[in-house]
Amino acid sequence: MAALEDSIGTSFFHYLWKKRPPQDDGAAEPDVRVPHTLVFEHGFPKGWYSCLGPRGLVRSTGKDIDATAVTEAMVGRVRKSLSSSPLAKRLAKHTARPPCDRFIVATYIERKQSPEGTCVYQQSFLSKKGLEAFFSSGADASPDTPSAVAPQRNGLLQQFVIPPGVRNQVIEVDWSQHACFIEKRRNIHALCPDMSLAQTVTKPDVLSPWERAVTYQGPANYSEKAYVSPNVEARIRQVCAASGRFANMIPELNFFP
Repeated sequence: MAALEDSIGTSFFHYLWKKRPPQDDGAAEPDVRVPHTLVFEHGFPKGWYSCLGPRGLVRSTGKDIDATAVTEAMVGRVRKSLSSSPLAKRLAKHTARPPCDRFIVATYIERKQSPEGTCVYQQSFLSKKGLEAFFSSGADASPDTPSAVAPQRNGLLQQFVIPPGVRNQVIEVDWSQHACFIEKRRNIHALCPDMSLAQTVTKPDVLSPWERAVTYQGPANYSEKAYVSPNVEARIRQVCAASGRFANMIPELNFFP
């Protein structure tokens, strides 16, 4: 999503929801699992999207977008993911506190203009307290480094997806009909502040959520290239191809005339 233009990026979830086939129809939408995602335009939440089991992609708008409900949904989904993740056992060895109290539960990404005039993507990682501060005070940073002024948001607030290991990792895909480039980067620090790694040069408890989770949006020394298995690559190519066919069915998203 980060590679799309803002006007298309914030609308993609709307089209994905609007153009989904009826459940009793034989057609299939792209097999993309969407975590809880809140789309902001001009400072206001435009839509809340999430995949809810057999119901598929569901959208909430207007009064149905409640800060408390969004927070509870994101924290609850992360807590459930943690309970079934290999990370849960490792966390239990290091802390008796509930993991979600200090664990990252959401991320906010937005495209902004740099002083040089180029477009850059800024990403924030939020704990439960950080997410509450995000809604209550307009801070789009961690609680220890809040924004002084509430921003005019035009971006995506999304539930944090638990990685398979103890460090955060992101796969970046540059796809077209003729080529597909897949790369993965992994943060060098432990994702949880109560854990430590041999590669961590600073104690995790003094690192901000951003330092513990950032990959492509941060300095290169915060992350390293990682291996992508052939099975994962094949699955990514299938999803990209299906999403491309879906996008071309919509005039506003016709990337390949």
